[in-house]
Amino acid sequence: MINTSYLKYFFDAVRTGSISQAARFNHVSQSAVSQGIAKLESSLNCTLISHQPNRFRPTEEGRRLYESSKSIFQAIQRSVDELTGQTTITFACYHSFALTVLPKIVKRAQLELPHLRINFRLGNYFAIKELIKKRVVDFGIMIDNDDLSSFDCHKLMEGEYRLYAAKGTRDIAKLPFLIDNEERKETNLLKSLYKARYDKELPVLMEVMSWSVVTRLAEEGLGIALAPDYIAQVSSKLKPVLSELNPAPYKIFACFEKNIEPSVHEREFLKLFMGIGPSSESFLSAC
Repeated sequence: MINTSYLKYFFDAVRTGSISQAARFNHVSQSAVSQGIAKLESSLNCTLISHQPNRFRPTEEGRRLYESSKSIFQAIQRSVDELTGQTTITFACYHSFALTVLPKIVKRAQLELPHLRINFRLGNYFAIKELIKKRVVDFGIMIDNDDLSSFDCHKLMEGEYRLYAAKGTRDIAKLPFLIDNEERKETNLLKSLYKARYDKELPVLMEVMSWSVVTRLAEEGLGIALAPDYIAQVSSKLKPVLSELNPAPYKIFACFEKNIEPSVHEREFLKLFMGIGPSSESFLSAC
């Protein structure tokens, strides 16, 4: 018979890609995790991880065991949640989303879902993707300017990328632009629209990998910010400008690992997004 503690050590080690992380999650030493995985291999008479110095990687047998054990631990967690009446959800999102949209959601959750404990992590697309892959978080909240095809996605809200300048700014035409420094479709489209309309390159003052920083700089009158409208809506110092150059709509999704259905509690939480943001709806539509 398989020792479930050893199976959990193995599962968490593969999920996080780290023996030390698995030890931390299970409140044991790293040597206890390593010994537990070795005993699990012995009981199954197969090699589950590649035993190379300073390198953790599951074998093909290990990968199959990991995939099949997901449902076991998910079922256990659901049972615990039902018995205790308490549950925790953990997700990842962008810094700008946490500063603007999330406070309203958390406040609503405290009122409507008092049994729910909410944890979240911050990161960009690549960091969030990795957190979902390793099952460090239950899901990620991401905007569709990145490739989300590797996830099962459920739409939460939508809006538009817009251009913003500080209120009181008189000569908009003289202001340079503040944009995200990554090669994104909305940034590239803005450059194309500007070139087509004015027959010159977009005058860029600064490229910053943060919509929150870009809009903050715009509030100080330093330039015209390109950002999703959900960010600027919380600012009383900005006004929309140059509507003829607004480049594209966007959608925000709750992104789950493929073939992983949201739990009852996750569904309850995601329904809180109805009525929040420029345009929001139930998360029943998949991308």
